[in-house]
Amino acid sequence: MKKTFWSVKKPPDDVFTLTEIRTDRLSPKGVDEDIVDEYKAVDPADMPPIVLDESLWVIDGSHRLTAAQDRGDETIWAYVLDQEATKVR
Repeated sequence: MKKTFWSVKKPPDDVFTLTEIRTDRLSPKGVDEDIVDEYKAVDPADMPPIVLDESLWVIDGSHRLTAAQDRGDETIWAYVLDQEATKVR
């Protein structure tokens, strides 16, 4: 049986404002500032989209999101996962 791990509900070029993304579930350890500093130096258009759940909680991309916030970006590209389609059966 084939397992589906990613099911993209929206195309990767959907843009979200940083204020609509929910972040209070980020790792209690925080983020690695060295990684954030590396990402801040990269053109946002060259970074892969972050991954959000349907409630706009960050699933993957906390370092990219933090870099965008630190740069003063107002938006970020994101995938939104369809949680029903990603359940392992």
